[in-house]
Amino acid sequence: DLLDISKIEAGKMRLNLTVVDLGEVVQHVIDTLGTWAKTKDIKLEKILYPDKIEILMDTDRMVQVLTNLIGNGIKFTNKGGSISVEVKERPPDELFPEVAVQVTVQDTGIGIDYEDIKRIFDKFEQVKGVNSSGIGGTGLGLPIAKEIIQMHGGKIWVESSKGCGSKFTFLLPMQ
Repeated sequence: DLLDISKIEAGKMRLNLTVVDLGEVVQHVIDTLGTWAKTKDIKLEKILYPDKIEILMDTDRMVQVLTNLIGNGIKFTNKGGSISVEVKERPPDELFPEVAVQVTVQDTGIGIDYEDIKRIFDKFEQVKGVNSSGIGGTGLGLPIAKEIIQMHGGKIWVESSKGCGSKFTFLLPMQ
């Protein structure tokens, strides 16, 4: 993470763009993290509309983003919870002026306090109470994810409230 954030800040992170089925990338990450989710009895679900959505992207970097978002969901969701990953096409609107693919990672986890939401994508920031609960990290995963999404010409945001889970959404241009 430190190397990646350093590359991003120095403008040296390059994307290796190819046309890829985003649903297959999502499935790969779900399969990879599935064992961890099973140890916590967390249900992972993929929802895809339409069945195949091909976009120009850096597969490795998108795996990194999805691993971070789904991994955080697993980390901050209690036993018996669930995480869904929805991928769908989205028409242009005031938020994003071109046809896009929308990816939403929603969990039934501990949620994020309102005051933490505005800084969750800042480097080295972690939500209150995370370290005291024994769950740690570098505080770089979400800032890196945000930078990768922006490098792809997209946007990312979170909706959450304490005790009610989190919903991370990002948009990528269909091109």
